[in-house]
Amino acid sequence: MTYAFHLGVVADEISDDPERAFPAARELGLHEVELQRIWGKSVADLTAPEIERVRNLLARLGLRVSMIGTAFLKACRVDLIPGGDFAASADFARHMELLRGALVAAKAFDCRLVRTFSFRWAHMVGLGNPSPRLPRGGEIPPRALDLIRKGLRIAARVARREGLTLGLENVRSCYANTGENARVIIDAVNSPALKAVWDPANSFVSGGVDYPDGYEAIRPHMAHVHFKDARVRDEATGLTSWECIGSGQVHLREELAAFARDGYAGVVSVETHWQPEDGSNGTARTAAGLKRLLRQRRRDSSPLRERTKVRVVVTLTINGSRRAWTMHDKWK
Repeated sequence: MTYAFHLGVVADEISDDPERAFPAARELGLHEVELQRIWGKSVADLTAPEIERVRNLLARLGLRVSMIGTAFLKACRVDLIPGGDFAASADFARHMELLRGALVAAKAFDCRLVRTFSFRWAHMVGLGNPSPRLPRGGEIPPRALDLIRKGLRIAARVARREGLTLGLENVRSCYANTGENARVIIDAVNSPALKAVWDPANSFVSGGVDYPDGYEAIRPHMAHVHFKDARVRDEATGLTSWECIGSGQVHLREELAAFARDGYAGVVSVETHWQPEDGSNGTARTAAGLKRLLRQRRRDSSPLRERTKVRVVVTLTINGSRRAWTMHDKWK
């Protein structure tokens, strides 16, 4: 089985210092890097000299920027928009400034994709772990969906004017938490400038069935993939934990097979999250887990060669009589 997609990594999962993160990514064979936080600040806040310094490092190492990762709309509460009037919301205005900075950064790094979220669930506490894992992530209330549609349309119009695309990541704390709910929102917004950043593990911890349900729902809109693993620790409370790729309960083997089957040609980006018990950075082991799954998929999908047994026979004529001897049997 062959793959059309490329492997990458969220750079600040290694380090927010690109002088450390970028060489490590290259050594791991992850040549597509996502930029989120650099030198302690958002990539959207980098100065022109800092951008140039990062660009030079990328060029020297032969790396490409796959996505600008922002927290756009992750903490914004759509239910708190005054009267549903986005123009009157100071919080939404702050998020739009973040988006504009991210769009500038995307152009500087020759990147076409900028991450967005889908507004924070009104009931969510903290990062949402633990929280109830509702089937399919829970139903989005119609009023909330209408406001989400309006807010994301505003953002998508801004991105489209710049010739860029927003990638909506599904995450537990926001309305687009599973593949199904992300599909509902993307369909409602109905903009060519809004695609999906598919995260199977985020869908799983949110209560979704990542494969096949979540994947099949989001597949038509996929522009990018985040790859990590997870497991449920307590069904009653919804407590979950991040795991090394291949050690959790997410259907990652099936996801990879589906990517290959359906010709996904974007980036599969390691988003580590998991931290080993010794406190070390888990990215190298997580990347190794992904590559191990890829090797297994190739091995499992390789067709068995049809083998034919050939009998080698020697025939001689001695004193007018023909005699035959079987020398050996050979497989080919």
